[in-house]
Amino acid sequence: MSPSDKLNADDSLFYTQLYTDYRDEFLLWIKKLYAISDEDAKDIFQESILIFRRKHLANEYDSEKASIKTYLFAIGKNVCRAWMRKHKGEIEWKDYHQPDIPIEEDPYDAKHQEKIALVLSIIDKMKGKCKQLLSLYYIEGKRMDSIAQILSLKNADTAKATKNRCMKSLRDHVKKSIN
Repeated sequence: MSPSDKLNADDSLFYTQLYTDYRDEFLLWIKKLYAISDEDAKDIFQESILIFRRKHLANEYDSEKASIKTYLFAIGKNVCRAWMRKHKGEIEWKDYHQPDIPIEEDPYDAKHQEKIALVLSIIDKMKGKCKQLLSLYYIEGKRMDSIAQILSLKNADTAKATKNRCMKSLRDHVKKSIN
């Protein structure tokens, strides 16, 4: 019996099992990805479960396109981004985890903390548009069209290309610093 069949067969049991199966993994993943508090991560997970249920009941979830875990985690990522936009004034660079650092690492590991500090120090040293663009995109969760307007760029595609160059530069600096 597939997870989708279980969902249709016993709704409350399925959601209890879904919550139990993915809660700890989701909390670790979202806290590593966005460096948010335990309480905020728990709230985001619960909201994600509710959205998943609502989307499934509205027949918006297609098990042929994505597994339940993938779909749930994608919802969680979007919920977290919305939370970050709402709380953008409360988030500082030091609280942010760069997505280019592998997620498998333990966030409490000293080496991992050193990598985060290195990335943040390099970002702080970046010049104008790169520093501002990375902040707008990753911290404030702004869309490329908004970033293009704020930074007086031609359009969203130009902003995206600039972000890619900034990320390449950031990765290169990180690699040089590590070696």
